[in-house]
Amino acid sequence: TTFSFSPAAVLRPVRAKHPGEMSVASQNLLRFFDADPTNGPDDGPVTPAEYQDRLVKASLHIRTALQAPDVLCLEEVENVGALDDLAAQIALDDPALHYTAYLLEGNDIGGIDTGFLVRDTVAVTAPVAQVGLDTLLSVDGSLLNDRPPLVLEAEYLANGAPFPITVIG
Repeated sequence: TTFSFSPAAVLRPVRAKHPGEMSVASQNLLRFFDADPTNGPDDGPVTPAEYQDRLVKASLHIRTALQAPDVLCLEEVENVGALDDLAAQIALDDPALHYTAYLLEGNDIGGIDTGFLVRDTVAVTAPVAQVGLDTLLSVDGSLLNDRPPLVLEAEYLANGAPFPITVIG
């Protein structure tokens, strides 16, 4: 038997934005639970230290690999509090970056949802909405969406004149 090993591919960051450009990104945070077992489903063995470590790593990834997008859709997040904590960590790591968190609870039995982090270069113009939260399958009456899509209506402000955008995550 022979064994071969290939190192993982080196992460290639998104290119830097040109002046006036807006960026939108998506990232799966892979069951991003906080360390509080009382505010959702069983989080598993997440200690405060492990949670802080995940916040720091996610902040670094968002700031360096994703180049701090204007709108970031995040999957597999426990609750809006976890996104608020991530926004606070990003601001702590780079005081020039200010994000606001948006997340609406879905139907996932594991307690993971989809949310947005929106920079202050973008003004949200309507409440973030879910599509199909209560939609049922005609075949068996079960829910269609575990994590219903979120719709963000906003305006990009950082290019001199508001530019309307809609992002579906």
